Amino acid sequence: MKARVTEIFSSIQGEGLLVGQPQIFIRFAGCNLDCDYCDTPKKRGREFGLYELLDLVRAVNAGKSADTVSLTGGEPLLQADFLKTFL
Repeated sequence: MKARVTEIFSSIQGEGLLVGQPQIFIRFAGCNLDCDYCDTPKKRGREFGLYELLDLVRAVNAGKSADTVSLTGGEPLLQADFLKTFL
C-alpha cells in the first residue's frame, strides 16, 4: 500500500487549535477539487509505503518537539485507504 506525497516538513502551525505549536506537515499529492484559493501546485509527488513514510516522519522530527502531524494536500482523503492504515 502506497500514497503519493509532495513534501514533508517540520514547521509551526499557523492556524486552528494548535496555532503556534511545532508540527510535522505531510502534503499529499492529487486533488479532485478546484478551489479558487488553492495554494498547492499540482505536483505528482513521490510514492511512499506505510513504514517508509513513518520513518520519514520520525527523521524529520528528530531533535524537534512536534507531537502532532498535519495531513494536508492536495486532498489527503483521496488516499483514505492508505491513511486508515497509516494512522
